[in-house]
Amino acid sequence: MDEFTLFYFKFLSGTKANNSWLLLANQAAFKSWSGYAFENLAIRHAFAIKKALGIHGVITNEYAWQKKRTTNQQVFKLTSL
Repeated sequence: MDEFTLFYFKFLSGTKANNSWLLLANQAAFKSWSGYAFENLAIRHAFAIKKALGIHGVITNEYAWQKKRTTNQQVFKLTSL
């Protein structure tokens, strides 16, 4: 599983090839997906990112942001991966 495959099946599979990139990029579904894909990519490659930044010796934990709503309130929490 990779981000391009997810992108292809979500947005391109079964559509006409002449769709405008600008129209696709302005859709709310695409914006949500791109944030999700970026987060997954960063978490998968966290060590390489830390190494490139010169901080690979620092002990860290990687988390994904998750927002859950209840009927009366919004609850925000971090989820460990």
